[in-house]
Amino acid sequence: MIRARVSPWIDYGGNFTDYEAYQVIFKILLVVILPALNVIPAAAAPGDVDPDFRMPRFSKSGPAYLGLGSLAIAPQDKIYLGGSFLGVDGVDLPRLARLNGDGSLDRTFIPYEGFRTWAERFTVIRGGRLHVAFGGGIPLGRKKEEVLPVGTLIRLRWDGTREPIPGGDFRAPPAYASLLDPGENLYEKVTAENLFPTANVASLSKVQVQQDGRILVRSSAYGPQPEPTWNAILRFHPDGSEDEGFKPVTGQGSRGGFILCPDGAILYMHYKAGDKSGVLRRVGPDGRGDTRLAGPIRATSSIALQEDGKILLCAVVNGDGHVTQTDIALCRLNPDGSEDVTFPKRSLRRSLCGVALQADGKILLYGSKAIGTGRSEPVIYRLLNDPPQDELDILKGRISWLRGGAAPAVTQAIFELSTDGGANWRCLPQPMRKQEGWVLDGVELGEEGIVRAQGQTTAGNSYGLVSQEKRFSF
Repeated sequence: MIRARVSPWIDYGGNFTDYEAYQVIFKILLVVILPALNVIPAAAAPGDVDPDFRMPRFSKSGPAYLGLGSLAIAPQDKIYLGGSFLGVDGVDLPRLARLNGDGSLDRTFIPYEGFRTWAERFTVIRGGRLHVAFGGGIPLGRKKEEVLPVGTLIRLRWDGTREPIPGGDFRAPPAYASLLDPGENLYEKVTAENLFPTANVASLSKVQVQQDGRILVRSSAYGPQPEPTWNAILRFHPDGSEDEGFKPVTGQGSRGGFILCPDGAILYMHYKAGDKSGVLRRVGPDGRGDTRLAGPIRATSSIALQEDGKILLCAVVNGDGHVTQTDIALCRLNPDGSEDVTFPKRSLRRSLCGVALQADGKILLYGSKAIGTGRSEPVIYRLLNDPPQDELDILKGRISWLRGGAAPAVTQAIFELSTDGGANWRCLPQPMRKQEGWVLDGVELGEEGIVRAQGQTTAGNSYGLVSQEKRFSF
């Protein structure tokens, strides 16, 4: 008896290729050819393509339609997608859709009126509702009688209908999609000067709120004119005053970004002028202790962080920083930055370099695929991964959300309680991050009810939400 590893939708060079054709070939291989040769497929391993995930069919938006630019995971194993498509699986859904966990279209989500421009930032908030920020063009409903200003941020309910934001919709840079707590309210908004009145901060390209309420931002320019510091990561207190104990992180170039780690450390991409790829670095919670990770490995700006500290990134395999169509590879690093040799590298096309983690640790890759000269189409694939740890433990006076393994890293969490079967929820006091996960001590829960834990995750330019519920009776 022979055991062989087989993986669908990968060509002989390890590149992702045509989904539909290889799906047929893969089934024939498993059902007909391998049994005839007395070959048993070996067990699937991390890094293999998940055969249970189906890629949806996207309707094009023009003769040179592009791809997917935004993705965020949501409770109930859902996936929000934003891109240049006009429809999914035959349903009219301009530029915004939600998938089920297996890749099929979630037909219960019908986005408000449709849009004429890309959703550049998603933030999934409490209850799975969605904030969408637009960075260019004019979002315009299909009815055409309402024109939303450029940069408008709107809120959608779970079914896709529009929900009014307290104080009204507002115009803001795409970064402001992340200026949300997990509850109902927005922080200060509209302009950097209004948000941070004491600081010389220019336009913001990314914002993330820490569990303690302090705000990390990436600014294109910082400091006094006419010679400001360019492209810096800064931190501010909730009142907008600058955190003087945080050392600004500089040298990111025009494409830099960052990811906040559960322990407060910050991963970021360091670019030199003219580079299309950067070097992965890490600083401590105070902005100090700058350390280069991954040795000579250079990477694009797409990074995903697991709860066990391992880092998924799209790396430039030739190491010289010059990105070509076939140089990109998905790889996984250990927490110290060394390459995780247990995870196989997967060669990617340059335009397929968005990476995110689902709640069960499976890896989503998204972007576009070339289909001819000057033409491309949206694509999304899923890879298998190591098992996650995601357990909610409830004792009298204590709630523990135990997280680890390949589960997506949670940087901000809330606990909620329902005593009427889930009809209504109230927020409990803020949990604390500890080594094993999120813990709340000294809490009064009553005799029975349901506890819900929700946590914010980061994927590229958007923020997702993972959720775990458990009934209790003492």
